[in-house]
Amino acid sequence: MYIKINLLPQEFRPRKSLVKFDIKLAIIILIVISGLSLGGYYVYLLRSFSNFQDKKQDKTEELDILRLQLKSLVDLQIKLKCIEIVYRQQRKVFCQIRA
Repeated sequence: MYIKINLLPQEFRPRKSLVKFDIKLAIIILIVISGLSLGGYYVYLLRSFSNFQDKKQDKTEELDILRLQLKSLVDLQIKLKCIEIVYRQQRKVFCQIRA
């Protein structure tokens, strides 16, 4: 066991600091900083993922609205074709009556 004895007078002795800087302290600080940065990155990823999910939900709702509009448009086209067929038949009958 090694005991360090300082025989200098009190004024010349080195001041004691609150924290002694050594390799263990540096490693602990490094681990704490890396843990905090990793946690911050995890929170950032969670927020961006939730934003992505919200955008995906909005796009899905927009796609559903477009599908309904397209279905109604197709239904209108079918009705228009039916009306056109009936109109042609009536016109043909009217032309036959006139002739």
